[in-house]
Amino acid sequence: MGLRPQSCVPSLSREDRISSPGLPIAEGGGTHGTNVWLSAARAVFTRIRYSPLGQIEIRIQAPYDKPHRKPTRRIRTERLPIARGDHDPEKIEWLCEVYDRLFTDRLGWEEGSQFDLAGTDDDNEAALPQMLGPSGYVPELLESTYRKNAAAIARQIFGDGMTDRVGEHMIYKPAGRGAATPWHQDQAYHDPTLAYKGVNFWMSLDGATVDSGCLQFVPGSHKMDVLSHHSINHDPRIHGLEVDDPDQWADKAVPCPLPVGGATIHACYLLHCAEPNISDRPHRAYTLTFRCELTLRDVPIDNYWRREQNTARQQRADNHP
Repeated sequence: MGLRPQSCVPSLSREDRISSPGLPIAEGGGTHGTNVWLSAARAVFTRIRYSPLGQIEIRIQAPYDKPHRKPTRRIRTERLPIARGDHDPEKIEWLCEVYDRLFTDRLGWEEGSQFDLAGTDDDNEAALPQMLGPSGYVPELLESTYRKNAAAIARQIFGDGMTDRVGEHMIYKPAGRGAATPWHQDQAYHDPTLAYKGVNFWMSLDGATVDSGCLQFVPGSHKMDVLSHHSINHDPRIHGLEVDDPDQWADKAVPCPLPVGGATIHACYLLHCAEPNISDRPHRAYTLTFRCELTLRDVPIDNYWRREQNTARQQRADNHP
């Protein structure tokens, strides 16, 4: 059953307003009067409106079982420190330095925290390097503006139901050769016995275009449960997943280009992809995920695609003390 229109709670006071990471302009060419719709949680749409002064208003219709008992949450922000170049360049530069060091030094490789998402994870040059849990290697990331702002927005989406657990990963696409991130749902990787309600923030440290691999979404696909997936190239040695019959989603894709330090917000079940990086610049993406408490499914998903995998990354993780 669809959610009914609801009255809004009063706007937050000036003292309660937060600064948010940049949110994408998915339609139109400018910020004046631009409306953007993206999914912010399962069965949720977020309306993002940019004003001429750069103010952003986010309206979230929350996915409650009995929607008439809960009002829409309204979040207002005055300035966007991570949007349209407003973010402190020195902080972006620091994030880039940390990012590059993590991948250059291959930190976390032996533990399986760093691996090739789109390749067989052997001694060849990685097609799509990924790093899980980077703050475990650089604790200063826990205090980043990006993390604080993303957490503030997620807290206003989920309220007291949000857990303290924060997922994080980085995906690096080298210039001119970074592989595609195929169509997938994030929950295809996760525990098939559990139901999830969460949001993902995807920040571009370099600015993202279609040519460099900005995210592309299928609007409304967050309303579906987990679809069937397979390993990239149907190779069980590859960690990355692709939804079955991906071509059916291509003509529904909505690309979300971003400025330096801009970020998208999307639901954990939303279908998304990113093209190869065919630009002359590398692309660095940093993802944070926030969620509510997990609940058991009545019937687990049959995620046979994960059981079929036999990756070098998982072997390193299993063998690490």
